[in-house]
Amino acid sequence: MKGPTNLLVVDTSTNRIAVALLQFGKPAVVAIKDDGLRHAEFCAQLIKQVIDESGLLSPELGGIICGIGPGPFTGLRVGIVSAQTISYALNIPVYGICSHDALAFEYVSKNGNKEFTVVTDARRKEVYWTQYQGIRRISTPRVSKLEEVPNNFPLVINEGLDPVALGNAAIEAFNRSEIREEIKSFATDSSSGDGSIVALPRQVLLPPIPLYLRRPDALTLAERA
Repeated sequence: MKGPTNLLVVDTSTNRIAVALLQFGKPAVVAIKDDGLRHAEFCAQLIKQVIDESGLLSPELGGIICGIGPGPFTGLRVGIVSAQTISYALNIPVYGICSHDALAFEYVSKNGNKEFTVVTDARRKEVYWTQYQGIRRISTPRVSKLEEVPNNFPLVINEGLDPVALGNAAIEAFNRSEIREEIKSFATDSSSGDGSIVALPRQVLLPPIPLYLRRPDALTLAERA
């Protein structure tokens, strides 16, 4: 495998807090908690759990993979900040991956290369969705009402992410010698008017920047005027 070994994987983009530790040649150590309201409470616990169960010491970690969404603001930032903090403390790289890419990777591993649309809950009676051909993203992630999602492809509706799939999506990119896209923020398509479309690069390996899609609820004083 190219890229770092002993990978810690963290995703909090859905109602599931999903953590795994991947070691080359060994079974993955996985810890999952389905609780959409207590990401902050459980994320650190699950990270400690998988490291302890793996038998590794924290300095033996080689890199971190974190799901960057799309996802609701509060839960999503927990996993990303946790990954960034550990990365800083241990001086190891952290790679962000669109969480829908991991769901696509998992779907393709079971169903083969097809065209489909990954759909996850965005709350507020809306969904996040991204279209794929195999594991290749062919649309940028968006948020809308479920009935507004194009029906040209089968919908793959998912309530929780498998952290092993997130790690394997990263490993597949490492093996293709992909280099992390170095950008400071994701560009919003201004034509959408509401911040619901982000021009996400085609890269799999991305910086650990949260992919919110929605504009913040809070307004500046100038915006309120």
